Amino acid sequence: MFRCIIVMLVASCSCLFVTGCNESAASDSLVMSYRRTGGMLNLDDYLRIYANGRADLSRKGQESTFMIDPDDVTQLITTLDQIPFSSLRSAPTAANQGADYMQYELRYRQHTLRMADPELPGALIPVLEDLDGLILNQGQP
Repeated sequence: MFRCIIVMLVASCSCLFVTGCNESAASDSLVMSYRRTGGMLNLDDYLRIYANGRADLSRKGQESTFMIDPDDVTQLITTLDQIPFSSLRSAPTAANQGADYMQYELRYRQHTLRMADPELPGALIPVLEDLDGLILNQGQP
């Protein structure tokens, strides 16, 4: 009987530690990623945004990390949740693109969209503009 109680106590403590780890992992979980490439400047930007507000940015091989206000992350999630991803399709890259055309990849939840100028879905343009702003300002207003 005494051994049974000890085993139950140890198991309960283990569950508390595991639960704490899961909560921390949830706050560090990846919310979305965004890549833009091409254009006249030959951009290659890759942005990853996490639930806790951390943003990792790679620009032509240069890595940086900055913080985004958690309220802005919540707003981004709300906006992305309203986009009808199931009705949007990735568009193949046009073979005869102009020199200033960009290619984009947006990953959110189970969705991955690949798009290219000049045929961007209207529902995504405000989100892409906000993400471009984050890349340019690296979290600074």
